[in-house]
Amino acid sequence: KPLGHNLPKPPPPPPPARDPDYKPVMVVFYVGGVTYAEIAALRFVASRPTFPYNLVIATTNIINGTTFLKSLVYELKNKLKRPPLENNTPDSVSGGGSSSARD
Repeated sequence: KPLGHNLPKPPPPPPPARDPDYKPVMVVFYVGGVTYAEIAALRFVASRPTFPYNLVIATTNIINGTTFLKSLVYELKNKLKRPPLENNTPDSVSGGGSSSARD
């Protein structure tokens, strides 16, 4: 048997020292959309020295006031549109108007 075969193995080396500026990553994902103000608020919070994470912000859509209002108008146009009348005779419509006047 070789000399020293029963000696214990040396301990593994210690892990490398962690960078003192190291922060774990936090992913914030908005489904449906986020405003520029919400992104700015998150970036402001993340810029604080006491905030313990690096942020990654992801979203399906970035919206502003105009795009938000356009989405509401589109929804309202489709929801408030009257369906065509089944029986389109002058007797069945009060006032005797045609359905094309309502569109």
